[in-house]
Amino acid sequence: MSAGVPSRPASKGRGTDTRQERPTPRKGDRPTPRIKLTEAQWQRLVIDTAHAYGWRVAHFRAAAVVGRGGVVKHRTPVDADGVGFPDLVLAHRVWRVRIFAELKSDTGTVKPAQREWIADLEPDPADRWTLVEVWRPSDEARVRGLLSGRAGWT
Repeated sequence: MSAGVPSRPASKGRGTDTRQERPTPRKGDRPTPRIKLTEAQWQRLVIDTAHAYGWRVAHFRAAAVVGRGGVVKHRTPVDADGVGFPDLVLAHRVWRVRIFAELKSDTGTVKPAQREWIADLEPDPADRWTLVEVWRPSDEARVRGLLSGRAGWT
C-alpha cells in the first residue's frame, strides 16, 4: 500500500462483537466458501459503496473494438500517456480526500504500465489526503473503512 495513507484506527478486539457465536462445526461440515468477485463485480461494489458515502467517482469505460477477422476486443480509448491509468479516481468534497484506485480480482496482476502510474501518482509522505492503492475483493473491509470515513479522514 502507499505512503501518505492516514494511520489506521486501532482495531477493536473480537470481544466487542455483539453477534451470537456460531455453533461449533460438526465433523463433515464444510466452511461457507467466500464468494469470488470478478474485477467488474468488485468495481461495481466499490463504486456503489463510494456513492453511498458521498464520493464522486470517475471511471473510463472500455469500448468494444472489432479487430482483424471480426475479433472483438475491449479497449479503453485514451490519449497521450493514459495507458495503465488507475481504474477509479475518487474525490470527497467534504473531507478533501482524493483516491486513485487500481482494481484487481484477488488473482489479478498489476501490469507494468499500471505500476508506473501508481509510482508517478504516489503522494508526498506529508500528504495524508491523497491515496494511491491497488484494491482487491480481499481488501473489502479496509476499502469500506476508507470510504466510510472510519479510516481517519474526518
